Amino acid sequence: MREAHLKAFRWLTTLFLLSVGPDLRAQTPEQMVQWFRTFDLENCVQDVPAPALLREPRYTHGTSNQLSLRLPAPGDLPVPVDSIKTPFIKTLVFDESGQLLFDLPRPVDLLDDALQTETVVGLAPGVRYRYTSALVLPVCQVACEDVVDPSQLEFHCSAFVDTVWSIQDVEPPEVRDVRIPQLDSTAVPGWWNRSRVEIQAQLSDPAGVWQSQLYSRPCGQDDWTVLADTTFPGELSANGYVFPPDPSVRFRPELPDGCYEFRVEGRDATHTPESHEGRFELAGNAGQPRPDAPAHARIQIDATPPDPVTLACQQVLNSLVLSWSPSRDPQPGIGLAGYRILRDGALLATVAANDTTFVDAFSEDAEDATFSYQVQPFDSLQNVQTSGGTAECPFSSVTQIVMAPEPVYSPGDSNQVCWQGSKKFTSYTVFVAADCDYSNVDSVQVVDTCFTFRGLDNGVTYCYWVKGVDAQLREVFSDTVRSTQDATAPEITFLNVPSHTVLRGENWVTRRETQLRLSATDAPPGQIVRVEVDIGEARQNLAVATASLDTTFDVVLPAVDCTPVAITARVFDGAGNVSAERDFVVRVDEEPPQPVTDLTCEQLRGQDGVQLQWQAAADAPGCSGLAGYFIVRNGVTIDTVGGDQTAYRDLLPADQPSGRIAYEVQPFDSLGLVQPSGPTAVCDYVGNTRISIEPLPKYTAGLSQRIRWSVSAPLVETTLFLDRGCDAAADDSVRFEGQATEFEHTFSDLEDGVLYCYWVTGEDAQARTVRSDTVRSVQDNTSPEVLSLTLQQSQVVENQVWLFERTVKLELRARDAAPGVVQRYEIEENGRLVTREDFLTARSEQDEVLEHELQADGTQPTRVTLTVRVFDGADLVSEDREVSFTFQKGLPPMYAYPNPFNPLQGKMIIRLQNEAETEVRIFDFFGNLVRVLTSKENSRDFVWDGRNGKGEVVANGGYICVGTKTGARFKIGVKKLR
Repeated sequence: MREAHLKAFRWLTTLFLLSVGPDLRAQTPEQMVQWFRTFDLENCVQDVPAPALLREPRYTHGTSNQLSLRLPAPGDLPVPVDSIKTPFIKTLVFDESGQLLFDLPRPVDLLDDALQTETVVGLAPGVRYRYTSALVLPVCQVACEDVVDPSQLEFHCSAFVDTVWSIQDVEPPEVRDVRIPQLDSTAVPGWWNRSRVEIQAQLSDPAGVWQSQLYSRPCGQDDWTVLADTTFPGELSANGYVFPPDPSVRFRPELPDGCYEFRVEGRDATHTPESHEGRFELAGNAGQPRPDAPAHARIQIDATPPDPVTLACQQVLNSLVLSWSPSRDPQPGIGLAGYRILRDGALLATVAANDTTFVDAFSEDAEDATFSYQVQPFDSLQNVQTSGGTAECPFSSVTQIVMAPEPVYSPGDSNQVCWQGSKKFTSYTVFVAADCDYSNVDSVQVVDTCFTFRGLDNGVTYCYWVKGVDAQLREVFSDTVRSTQDATAPEITFLNVPSHTVLRGENWVTRRETQLRLSATDAPPGQIVRVEVDIGEARQNLAVATASLDTTFDVVLPAVDCTPVAITARVFDGAGNVSAERDFVVRVDEEPPQPVTDLTCEQLRGQDGVQLQWQAAADAPGCSGLAGYFIVRNGVTIDTVGGDQTAYRDLLPADQPSGRIAYEVQPFDSLGLVQPSGPTAVCDYVGNTRISIEPLPKYTAGLSQRIRWSVSAPLVETTLFLDRGCDAAADDSVRFEGQATEFEHTFSDLEDGVLYCYWVTGEDAQARTVRSDTVRSVQDNTSPEVLSLTLQQSQVVENQVWLFERTVKLELRARDAAPGVVQRYEIEENGRLVTREDFLTARSEQDEVLEHELQADGTQPTRVTLTVRVFDGADLVSEDREVSFTFQKGLPPMYAYPNPFNPLQGKMIIRLQNEAETEVRIFDFFGNLVRVLTSKENSRDFVWDGRNGKGEVVANGGYICVGTKTGARFKIGVKKLR
């Protein structure tokens, strides 16, 4: 380090030797550097203004640091500049213990840039350094060009006044606690059955974390690919931007089935304070991971269910036996886990993956019926195949054995099952299957209706059922019940008060009424049912029902200000097992600092602003401590200053109006508690005149525009400007003179579809120019038009449009001449306005499907006409467009048109929903068969010409149509008109 400094100051030594005379030129460079270093400020006149050190960031990247300082102006020096020979500055660098590490002297040019920089190298990572500087002026006692000896110089200097601090940072953020929360609750470790995955990570860096990135790769491969990134928000403080030191990040990518590895990287940042430069410099120290970098998390995704099966069934004694073709789980699936058996849409049982049969037993008093069964294959991640695998199965009555309900969880390693028997049975066989695997079953023959199974495995779900043999030697099976053995206690993984603040290594809150966050898990397939929390002497209980718990609930802390409060929690599972206790300690600080005193204000001279001063406030001993002050103007907070400040300048805008301004200074502590009470200082302020121009709509109808504006005080003259196209160059202007405060003017003959901007300028009595805001509007003189209107989901019978649903879907195409937009639409039903809605997005062309709920009753066929019109942004309306149809609420199994009909003028179409109908019979109201129709015009329509089976035209009156296979009925009428 010594050799580096000698090299850096060789030019300085040469400059000094040339300036002080030939008697000093014999000195070596090492002697001159030592002379600068050993110069004693006690031997000079301390009347020089000190250089101002600019603030440093809290953390500086690398092992070097560039200080910035500002020299005093030449006019502020105690002696003329031309009487100074070789001025120099001394910069001292100390470590945190106060030991002087570097003494850096350097000559400066007082007439050059006042902003000087000093680079310090060889700094140690993680060390906090203090920097300070002083200015030394050698003043010539004779003519400066005649100086040949230091004794001919009088030394003037400044004190070491300003001190700045900065910490050297070369370490990247630490990435820890990377986890995939979904895997805490999945049935199979490492697998997930959704395409969207959530990856959570906790990062840590005292310098603050600026950015985190998520990388992924297929399992077994080397190259990482960036999948997502996020940047954490920074706050601009007095020492530059401050980023969070311990942020949490959550990524939620959506991925196809497969196996993936994830890795999270973090970046920190260094930055330049706002007082020096209005920017910050990013110097992140983490990047693309190496190919051999280990993964932080791994997951396999399978969201695809197994293939469907083909199902068949037959009755055996008092049971229905189901059999099906085996299913398979396509790659890269986790594999087939079992089958769900559904009867009439309800889950009946779950069987193992190697089962292809299931026996459904019924009660002895069950009636004959037909049941709909479905077998749904599922994998270990509970992806269920809901299509296919169906069969309709007839059943004849059998005897019933009913199992007593089982609890969801049974404690320990034993379980007693019971059932409702019958006198018809001479014996029973009770069965048990671990994991409901019906291919591996144990059984015991008993004469009682209860039996206790022992030696059961923890965490395993057991299925139980009973077989009975009646006097006719028929085997009757009961329904299946299940229960999971649970001998494992749950675990609390997280306990915290979310609103707490960490201060000086302790947890603080500002309210006794707060919330407690608790996370807990129970080993699958267990379930947590109760949470118990002790807060001091009080106890609180919360009922839940979940295998993985992450909840927040309200608590009240004891009334002990600024002293520790212990919170203890435990959880219980469904089998009564209790977790180990988890603790969290917090302090309560509910009181803000004391108010300030002696608050005064006065208007700044020569500036638009007000000067405030006050006496400092203080916080109660033992509490969080004073952090700063909020500056409040007329009830609104305008700025925040540090706790060491007792003065503030409020610089106001040039258009601030005259009036009285009330100020408050509100102290707040390190927890953000604010003291709203205290003195108020009121200042009379004299401001400038303001011009207020009324806003304009985005679109204006027609080809003229009226502009209105007002002034807060009379002006000598005002000028209104018009700018076609808003290119910031006025195309027209109108001047107004006089003492009025309200004005208006109308521009005519504007162009259709053109954007215009307007603003006003004025000159007051003091020859100051003021300007209003700019307002803008597009002239729109063209109405929109409806290009097409189409009715969807309708049916046509004999060239007549029918609708059988109350919700009407209208496909609308409309447009407006650009840059105009189609803004909204209206729908009238039979001449009455029903709907007025804005389009989701206003644009020049709309192609939308509009939904309209019909107001017509529809119990009988009703003729409906819908009228649609559209409006543009200037509220210009299009011409109406209509659609008409016949509405009947609900599509009946059978209907006819026209009804009634005249057989002398045409035929009747009889339409059925079911295309499988092959025959329609027509009866009169006395039940006499009139006609049988067997031929169809198409897949659903029969045609009747109004004649009976003999070819005779039937009489006027009512008739009934009946579908032979479907049983569908419909009333029709015959009305012959002459």
